[in-house]
Amino acid sequence: MRFLTALIPVVIVGGLIAGVFLWVRRSGANRAATNPSADVQPRRISLLAEAIGYIGAILVLAGGGAAIGQRWDEMSETFRIGVIGAAAVGFLVAGVAARRSGEPAFRRLTSVVWLVSTVGVGVTAALIATWTYDLEERAVVTAAAFAATVYATILWRFNRGALQHLALFAAGLVLVSSSVAWTSQEPPGWTFALAWWVYGAGWAIGGWRRLLEPWWAGVPLGTITALIAPTAIEQDGGVYGLGLVTAGSIMALAVGLRFPPGLAIGAVGLFAYVTGGVVRYFGEALGVPTALALTGVAILAVAVVTARLMGYAKRSPPEERTEKPTLRKVS
Repeated sequence: MRFLTALIPVVIVGGLIAGVFLWVRRSGANRAATNPSADVQPRRISLLAEAIGYIGAILVLAGGGAAIGQRWDEMSETFRIGVIGAAAVGFLVAGVAARRSGEPAFRRLTSVVWLVSTVGVGVTAALIATWTYDLEERAVVTAAAFAATVYATILWRFNRGALQHLALFAAGLVLVSSSVAWTSQEPPGWTFALAWWVYGAGWAIGGWRRLLEPWWAGVPLGTITALIAPTAIEQDGGVYGLGLVTAGSIMALAVGLRFPPGLAIGAVGLFAYVTGGVVRYFGEALGVPTALALTGVAILAVAVVTARLMGYAKRSPPEERTEKPTLRKVS
């Protein structure tokens, strides 16, 4: 049954990330279509040429990584640190140069190379902590996460794109996890679950309040993390209890805030935890066919409730409804 619990994050992540970001992209396209006078930078490089450029860059990185890997054992520790650190600096400089260009494709390239640079800084910090200071494993992870978080924060301040946001979020999550590892030699799972839940909820709130731009990246990342966090608890009751409460709370807040993507996130999370709970607690007692039938009923109930709430969430709040002024004839 623990296998079913392990599948919950896969179901949640696989069912949410693509849908939410497609919704955001569609919303942006609709706004651009309804507001042609918006400040949209002209495209001078075709999308095909840009895609081919990214493929070429990936091949160059793969070839360079393979060449370094072949000679990695022959390098000294200092030289290894220097190679990774130089690569991180090189990607930083490349991003600065691309950012100065007026071509939108090159400005998008900045986010990509700065993301790679952030990874390079984290790896460099880990190598220094391992070979120079001979720190233990959790100290190495903490040092690398701290360096990457500080570096990602600086880059995000200059370029608040989705990839820089993702880099900052990931580095911060690793830092939080490594900090929990210091509480004891073998921290219980609920401590990680609580830390991830608080981190995800706080990140989602920060994104919604536009403190962590872009908000459409911060809100999904935070809510999905809060939904996955309960799976770290060892006790099944804690997993499904906290998971169902989290999913239900997200759905309720989404309805109140008129945010349909949040409702979809909560619905998928509710579906995953309800399905896992039914199979876990009733699978052996009632048999697989009955458990599947109960799961189907639960899924139908979630679908019906979600459909009704989705229609309510799409309505404009009262303060946003405006009536057109009418002219009254004065006799």
